[in-house]
Amino acid sequence: MADGKARVTLDSLETKLDDSVARLDAKFDGLDAKVDAAVERLDTKIDIAVERLDTKIDAQTEETKRHAVVLFEATRSEIRQVADVVASMNEKLDLVTERIPRVESDVDLLKVAYGALDRRVTRLEDTDAPES
Repeated sequence: MADGKARVTLDSLETKLDDSVARLDAKFDGLDAKVDAAVERLDTKIDIAVERLDTKIDAQTEETKRHAVVLFEATRSEIRQVADVVASMNEKLDLVTERIPRVESDVDLLKVAYGALDRRVTRLEDTDAPES
């Protein structure tokens, strides 16, 4: 060491390299811990968001179910009303259908009576006609 410069040896380089690697390892360990903490916070936030979303979906599903039940009951009520009207109309139609044979016989009697009346009126017109 004649020139006053420190002599670099393999041992000193290895020591410096080991120190640098140890510092880098410590920094990576610190970064790993920070990343792990950030991932854990993110997981927690995602879990909370998913839970809120699940709650909202469940509430909306229940509301939709209630609405569907109300619509179903309203439709059922309207169908019952239509069925009642159809039944009433069927009863009226049955009454009219029962009367048709009687009305037909009444019409037949009227035809006979009208034919006899027509003959009588025709005879009267013929006998009352003034002779020219």
